[in-house]
Amino acid sequence: MRFIITLSTANEADIENLGFRGADLANLREKRLNIPLTFIVSSKAFEIFIEENGLRPKIEHLLKEKTPGEAYLEVLEIFKNAKLPGELEAELSDAYESLTIDPGADASSIVSKWDLPFVTLIRSPNYLLSTEDNDGILQNIRGHEVLVGALKHVWASIYSPKAAAYRSKTGMSKPFGLAVIVQKMKKIKQSAIVYSRSDEDERTIVVKSFFGLPDYGFEQEILGKDHYEVDLNSLSITHGEINVQEFSIERDFETEELVKHDLGDDSTKQKLNEKLISEVARLAKRSKSFIGKDVKLYMGIKDDYVSILMVNRLIGGPKKTLETEEQVEVKFDEKSGKTITQKQGSVLTQKEGVAEGFRMPKILSIEEVRAELLKQQEAECWGEEAEKLEPPPRVEIYEEKTTQEEQVEKEINLLEEVLRIKEITEKMEEHALNNNKEAYEKEARVLKSMIQRIREEEEQQ
Repeated sequence: MRFIITLSTANEADIENLGFRGADLANLREKRLNIPLTFIVSSKAFEIFIEENGLRPKIEHLLKEKTPGEAYLEVLEIFKNAKLPGELEAELSDAYESLTIDPGADASSIVSKWDLPFVTLIRSPNYLLSTEDNDGILQNIRGHEVLVGALKHVWASIYSPKAAAYRSKTGMSKPFGLAVIVQKMKKIKQSAIVYSRSDEDERTIVVKSFFGLPDYGFEQEILGKDHYEVDLNSLSITHGEINVQEFSIERDFETEELVKHDLGDDSTKQKLNEKLISEVARLAKRSKSFIGKDVKLYMGIKDDYVSILMVNRLIGGPKKTLETEEQVEVKFDEKSGKTITQKQGSVLTQKEGVAEGFRMPKILSIEEVRAELLKQQEAECWGEEAEKLEPPPRVEIYEEKTTQEEQVEKEINLLEEVLRIKEITEKMEEHALNNNKEAYEKEARVLKSMIQRIREEEEQQ
């Protein structure tokens, strides 16, 4: 595929096409950590969408002539009315339908139509976002038309006043790329936000846990998260606070929309037991080692099964600074796929805190990223240079696959099989229309061989 990249085929060094969040998820997937079924709409798709619709001069004019809030509202409108290139829309549709697969599916089920899944879209630019940046994320998206609208909405969000101000403050002047992560939503009961280090101590992992779905992309943040501090080396809990969580985010059974669910008597309960707290801390420790940077992880848990949903690198920002900033509130209707609320005005906002010792980095261009990667590769080849690099913390890595890891690999393999089958059947349809019998029969033999192999694998299991 030209525009769609699956995690199992992604090159984690290809930050230009995957963005940092996409590259980090691909890295963790390659290391066998549990990631839900995910594909990435590459930065190339964003560029082609901009070019084929002639949007670049329009956007540049708006950003120059309008206030940030006014420009953003008009960018949203022109993105909504612009069309996706035909090839991109076809690839997006195939990849989305492929997320309907489930472990244990037989060969006949793989090529049949399943109920379309709910997905989360997460923007992944090729520059580092601030640690607490949760903008440009849409949960609970379902259906082809709504997915297309959500994709354009996430693309447009990169021109919001907040995003534009961040790029300005961090010296980002060059053109940027923007990938979008599309992730199948899992049925989870609890969520966790885990920092691989605390503000005060790099040997302390911070775990915030709560009931329900993650609160990124939702209109209201979950209050009353349980708070734990975990020792990096022993993974034992050194401090814990169980707080009152009044509501959780759940999917309404009838409307299928995300709503606030009153927890009632469950509001005072502990969200995760000690075993799971240590487990999510262990995953944060491993992730830090694999990525080589401190990270903030978003996790989903059900029946002791932990999945990593999103990765943010720990980046500092101005601490407790009040300033007036133009604000635009835009909500995306997850059911109809339309923008339903627009509001702008001047408000007082409090900026995120910064861990002591952290500094806001200069945003690197693609050329600088490549140069840095080349430098690291050379350092790995030459021992003398490697000694100058700060080694990541040692972590326990299991060579044997766990049951959870085997299940994830089965899901990923099925996804690859579905995409391959779709590609073959499309070629067969094309050959049939062109009356190319020889080519049609060749593809038919390949398809028959694939289905036979899948059936044999099922019988062996």
